[in-house]
Amino acid sequence: MSRERCSQTEALHILMNGGLLAHPAAARLDQAVKTGDCELWHDGELMAPDYFARLLVIVARLEADGSWQADIRGNPLRPMVPGKRWIFEFDADQVRALLLRANDRPSEPPAHDRAQLPQRYRPGTRYTDDWPLEMVPELIRIAHHPVDREMLGNLDGQLVPHMKKYLEEEIGWAPKDPKAIREKLVVFLRLVRGSPGPG
Repeated sequence: MSRERCSQTEALHILMNGGLLAHPAAARLDQAVKTGDCELWHDGELMAPDYFARLLVIVARLEADGSWQADIRGNPLRPMVPGKRWIFEFDADQVRALLLRANDRPSEPPAHDRAQLPQRYRPGTRYTDDWPLEMVPELIRIAHHPVDREMLGNLDGQLVPHMKKYLEEEIGWAPKDPKAIREKLVVFLRLVRGSPGPG
């Protein structure tokens, strides 16, 4: 019996239609592939989870028309080869199963957990220790952009202000002290092979 296949963007929207926000949905897909909960095919061939974990990452991208797309990008340590054909497919039933697992949890999380949901944050609300992870998809995008990646070489003048604005727009909150953002970015940049050092 043939299984229903879907693209990474279709998989993203399955999770979003089930109640997840775009970035958490992309992160859930990424984790599911790496843990073997979801199978992923590349040009018709099943990918090994450990191979995916070493080379690729799934991120959500907002289009100009307001729609969300899912991108499967090369890990900064091992960039994708330009011009290579990249067609990925998920098992749609396995993606839907991720929602069923989420629905098995209490519909109303404890107060401590509610305080950690990005959509609940408002300007002036203290964010949790997980806020640096919100910068990862944008940092990956910048590292692969031919123009924007120049920001990697100008940490204080460009990258830190950009990330502060990004956090404010994405989750409605950012650390008041730019040094907090800078410290996390320095750690992330050390993982990006060949990126310019902090400016």
